Amino acid sequence: MARSKSTPQPYVFALDTVSVREPGSKYPTTVHKGTCWHSECPMVTSHPALFSADPPEVFPRGWQPQVEQATAAPGEQRESGRGV
Repeated sequence: MARSKSTPQPYVFALDTVSVREPGSKYPTTVHKGTCWHSECPMVTSHPALFSADPPEVFPRGWQPQVEQATAAPGEQRESGRGV
């Protein structure tokens, strides 16, 4: 079922890394770029310009794409695809 346009996003993402004061707190809170926050959090509602419904960039942690080696390394014998 498609999401209605009137339904608010449940989560938002920080656009930058900054330190700001949360309402009612003496100490600043660090907001890290790309972190996910509840859209109804007091920090989000008091500083809406710091957040977006879309993540700014996505970098999967610990994942590296596997690249196939096109040629054999020195001394390595590779099987031919023809079964010869």
